Amino acid sequence: MFYLKSGPVAIKTKLGWTLMGKTYINDTKFDKNHFMNVTSMFVNDMCISDLWKLDSLGITDPVETKTKLELQEETINHFQKTISVDFSGRYEVAFPWVLDYKLLSSNKKLAENRLESTKRKLIAMGKFEEYQDVLELWLSEKIIEEVNENKENFVHYLPHRPVIKENSTSKIRPVFDASARTKGSPSLNDCLEKGPNFIEVIPTILNRFRKYKIGVISDIEKAFLQIGVREQDRDFLRFMWYDRENRDHIKIYRHRRVVYGVTSSPFLLGATLNHHLDNASGNFDNVAKILRKSFYVDNCVTSFETEEQLQKFIVESKILLSSAHFNLRGWQSNILLNPGKFSELENQPDNFETMVLGLIWNLRDDCLSCKINCQKNEAMFLQEIETSDVTDIDCLDHQEINKRIRHVQTIREQLRKRFRIEYLGQLREQTQRHRKSRPLTVGEVVVVENSLKNRTLWSLARVNQLIPGKDGHIRVARVKTETGELVRPVQRLYNLELQEPEISLPKDLTDSVVRTRRGRKVTSPKRLTYA
Repeated sequence: MFYLKSGPVAIKTKLGWTLMGKTYINDTKFDKNHFMNVTSMFVNDMCISDLWKLDSLGITDPVETKTKLELQEETINHFQKTISVDFSGRYEVAFPWVLDYKLLSSNKKLAENRLESTKRKLIAMGKFEEYQDVLELWLSEKIIEEVNENKENFVHYLPHRPVIKENSTSKIRPVFDASARTKGSPSLNDCLEKGPNFIEVIPTILNRFRKYKIGVISDIEKAFLQIGVREQDRDFLRFMWYDRENRDHIKIYRHRRVVYGVTSSPFLLGATLNHHLDNASGNFDNVAKILRKSFYVDNCVTSFETEEQLQKFIVESKILLSSAHFNLRGWQSNILLNPGKFSELENQPDNFETMVLGLIWNLRDDCLSCKINCQKNEAMFLQEIETSDVTDIDCLDHQEINKRIRHVQTIREQLRKRFRIEYLGQLREQTQRHRKSRPLTVGEVVVVENSLKNRTLWSLARVNQLIPGKDGHIRVARVKTETGELVRPVQRLYNLELQEPEISLPKDLTDSVVRTRRGRKVTSPKRLTYA
């Protein structure tokens, strides 16, 4: 805080230096004036709550919020403007930044800690040398490159860890964590636009896959690693690894290709494939049109009516994609193998099953299925169910059960309401009307009125004593409730409708034991008593 000679005070806020306070002016009408800097956003249709919403704090433009479709359209336009082809014919793309890259921290300390943890894990598993071989292979294929530590440019380091798949061609491979971040800073994924959601196209691709009788699938070999990243974005894909000769010496590398694990990588791959197919020559128009509708990330899924169409598609698609350094491999189909005709098709697995976009495809039966992991336990089975006198069993789901529960609750509420309004209300009127013709007697069960408005909460009691006044009239009675004895005016005691003597069974029935169909003993009802 600084006090200026002219009067106001300069205060440093999170929005910068702000002037406020008193200032002296030369106007004859006023000796001094108060002022404060105010920043206004002149947008007519803006809601005042946008000033404090979280989505306005550095995530979206505080003046106007762009729709999802507008962001996707801008991302695609940015891709079309920045994509290029290097001297070898490989596509190079630029990152679709949604936040300023200057907000990124270097992440170096975090990457060093994770690197040490990865080293210990690999040594414990005996996989350190294999992991080293994979990175050196990438270095020889110019997928990555060694760089010096440059403290002038903005850089970002990615932690990485090993993923082991014994049944895969690459048994061990590095996976990079682009979501790692330090406290108070965004991650690399936070700063990049994700692009369109490709999951929405899966049902459409599967429908086309089942359109014709011959189905075929394939995938692009190391698809992400076939697309280059422009020079100015590579420093945000740095990582560290050890020297083979000296495991204590750390070298710095950076990626030259698109990295699997970065949120925008699937979009960059799909957009690159579409760009290449849209610019295909006239000889490949038909196959480019089919491929355009058949890709989900790096998986190609489609179908054909005849074997000739399939053979032509395999040959032309491999030629078309190879011009962009994409190798379409792993061909599988539901037709019988003919080595002389379909040399690209792989041998069918022993169980004739393979995966298609998360579903199990049986190549022999041409059937799609899904696997559900469900552990069986005793709670899933009903035990000791008596089937006698059961004519039918309703098939109920959770909606039907909830409907029945609501129905029971409605009936219960209606009965309680009618009992309170109709029965107890009429009981009061009848008692007051017939008090002289039917006086209160000892032993009767009555309803005791209290201060509660809800009559269903009034208690039941038994009359133990009638207390006469000096004139001989009974105005007070002593009653026994469940909790104790009370003295109440007879005007607050209401007789129940049932005033007949106790019900008794005939002698011939009382001598024998009567039981229900389930074997429970039947007893005669008795008058309610608290004595």
